Amino acid sequence: MAIVGLHIYKSEFMVGKLSEDITSHLKSLDKFMSYYNHHRYPCRLYGKTPMQIVNGDIIDKHLYTQKIKEAQVARVKTNQNFNACIPNLGCNSF
Repeated sequence: MAIVGLHIYKSEFMVGKLSEDITSHLKSLDKFMSYYNHHRYPCRLYGKTPMQIVNGDIIDKHLYTQKIKEAQVARVKTNQNFNACIPNLGCNSF
């Protein structure tokens, strides 16, 4: 595991927890490695997991950038809809 991976293990996965013994620590580390390689999408891999890259998936920076832009637009609309109907902010629909 790289030094960056170790930092992520401590900050995202362990979150201040302490291992009770070496066996539980190794199980926790094994779960983290599965998460890190198969379920975590670091930005530097443009929306791919490390295992997707190892297995030959090709990075499409344009598609990734487009998805980020679409997500930003969707987030703004979601926030506007949420903020539009909070009674204490003056929503008249209640």
